[in-house]
Amino acid sequence: MIVQWVSKPGYKEDECTVEEVIVLEVRKPGYRGDDYTVGKASKPCYRGDDCTLECPDGFYGAGCQKNCNNRKCLKNSMCDHVTGECTGGCSVGYSPTILDCTQVCAPGTYGSECNNFCYCLNYDKCDVITGQCPNGCQTGWYGGSCNTSCQSGKYGDRCNQRCNNRHCKRSQECHHITGQCTDGCKPGYRGEDCILSCQSGKYGYRCSKRCNKRHCKRSQECHHITGQCTDGCQPGYRGYDCILKCPNGTYGDRCSKLCNKRHCKGSQECHHATGQCTDGCKAGYRGEDCTVVGLKQVPGAMTKE
Repeated sequence: MIVQWVSKPGYKEDECTVEEVIVLEVRKPGYRGDDYTVGKASKPCYRGDDCTLECPDGFYGAGCQKNCNNRKCLKNSMCDHVTGECTGGCSVGYSPTILDCTQVCAPGTYGSECNNFCYCLNYDKCDVITGQCPNGCQTGWYGGSCNTSCQSGKYGDRCNQRCNNRHCKRSQECHHITGQCTDGCKPGYRGEDCILSCQSGKYGYRCSKRCNKRHCKRSQECHHITGQCTDGCQPGYRGYDCILKCPNGTYGDRCSKLCNKRHCKGSQECHHATGQCTDGCKAGYRGEDCTVVGLKQVPGAMTKE
């Protein structure tokens, strides 16, 4: 009686027959021979009459009928005679995560074991072997495979923009793609790219200081970097930041006026801003600044002129 045999992948069979079969037998994978009978089996079979030979190099599977050339095994390596898996790894451009090496590298990767990255314009696929991008690189990258970031101090499309056109804390350093100042802005500037000066009324690092803490002529206006009062100080104050009062004996705009020109009780002392005599006037003088001669007129009293 002739039966249908089911072979195991990786083994080869010729015509197999049985004699005196009582029940229909399904031949185990990997067995082969002439006059195959119940209770009598050959050794696990590869190929050949005596079932001792593996599939020849380059072939695998049931009956050794499948060709390893249909897989992308690494050059000069073989595939497993049973499963077809590439025992020595995959060719360049094919993913090692698929053991039969039939899957090319995922988009954005290339090369041996797909370990290299490419940053192609519009996220195009690069050549899985060379990494070459078909239409150029994404912003911030350059080179044939578009996997080299812009050199220090440069950023943007084709790396043709310069970080020193921004006001980064370290003027030569910014993000190679966006141009963002990675260490923050210099005093007086704000924004991701540090090209905006501080808002009116603010100055310094992170624009965190306020001009109205100084005594500028226009209290809301000062230099956005240094805090210097750009229009000068209010009367009675001095210094580039206008936080120092006039020295004793002086007052007014730029501290240019002298208290001893007035007739204060303490001739060297007057208000640093107004010149007012803080301790009053000398005898015979009156007025806030003690420059008016004579006593204050009182109804019914004589006045001295």
